Amino acid sequence: MTKGFKIETNAESWTVSLPKAEVIGEITIKGKKMIVEGIGYHDHNWNYSFLSALTYGKAWYWGKIRSKNYNIVWANVIKKSNKQDLLAIISKEQDSYYNINPKKIHFQTNKYIKDHRRKMPTNFKLIIDETIRNNEIKAEIEIKVKNIHFSSVLSAPYWRYHVQNKGYISINNQKEIVNNIEIMEYLKFN
Repeated sequence: MTKGFKIETNAESWTVSLPKAEVIGEITIKGKKMIVEGIGYHDHNWNYSFLSALTYGKAWYWGKIRSKNYNIVWANVIKKSNKQDLLAIISKEQDSYYNINPKKIHFQTNKYIKDHRRKMPTNFKLIIDETIRNNEIKAEIEIKVKNIHFSSVLSAPYWRYHVQNKGYISINNQKEIVNNIEIMEYLKFN
């Protein structure tokens, strides 16, 4: 449905081969089969180790947001308490994708709770205001936590969120409303 992308460095690599895809399948739970269909996402990381993960800094947030024809994959990599690297890639269905300049992305967190002895945000806001190849791209999304699941990755604390995304995505004044449940994650190294 949307075109994928790949980011490769000497240390590690990440591809989002299917930012938004039609999914049809079968799930079996306790011997009972269920046919499922909907919208899916597929990415893959490789060449990662505990040391490469540490080069990212203190932590990262990652998530995805979709509307009828647009899809955003975003990340906020926290290097230090006062420094972050922002990433957002917007895909348009049956078209190209746009790699957003980090200076044109605003990400904020608020409304905190305690979870596994950590202060965890439960409300986020993502704002994008960019022009790429004469395409005016805007998005304003409020992300509210519905529930949080705790685990660990490479011995680091890891939280998987289910979130309610509400707002809009617009390319060249073709505005689409966002109002759906998606996943996001938070991985903290210290």
